[in-house]
Amino acid sequence: MAPGCLIHSEAGTDPKPLFDFRHYSYTENQMIVKNSLVEAIGLAAVVLSLVFVGLEVNESTRATRSATAAETTATIAEWYTALGNDQQASSVLRRFVTDPESLTIDEQYQAVMNIHALMLILQSSFYLEEEGTLSPQIRRSITTAMTSEPGVRFYWEQRRPIFVNEDFIAFIEQLFADGYTHSQDFYRPPGDQ
Repeated sequence: MAPGCLIHSEAGTDPKPLFDFRHYSYTENQMIVKNSLVEAIGLAAVVLSLVFVGLEVNESTRATRSATAAETTATIAEWYTALGNDQQASSVLRRFVTDPESLTIDEQYQAVMNIHALMLILQSSFYLEEEGTLSPQIRRSITTAMTSEPGVRFYWEQRRPIFVNEDFIAFIEQLFADGYTHSQDFYRPPGDQ
């Protein structure tokens, strides 16, 4: 026995243990139950931790989606606002969409750059939707600005080679193939509508 575990007894008798562990011995079944209980408590703690992490990830995902939707909406709103507040640019874009050949080279360039800005926003929203960060409804909303009018086709024929994502290219090509005209009246001069 360890020295610290003994108490002195009367002279001439063997020392008695301070603790008699024989009374606290566990049977094999009790050890199994004890170990199982410890494992169950550990498992419950792990499960609760995973539930907490799952809730946090879910909340983080919602926050990311909300921020992405807000940022995408703000970007498209900026495009519309900038274009709408510039009478000359609005006029050029409207004429370009319906008849690109009627414009000067400089006007065509200006319109192509405006459509390209819109296309980059659409491409970004397409990527964000593919990765699940942006709601498909937001991307569909942005798509309504597209039309298969001659000027947009003119733009696409010139700029298509700079787009490298085959899925995005197929998406735009499908819009043209479907004869997408959701916004065609938007680009016509008020007297022609």
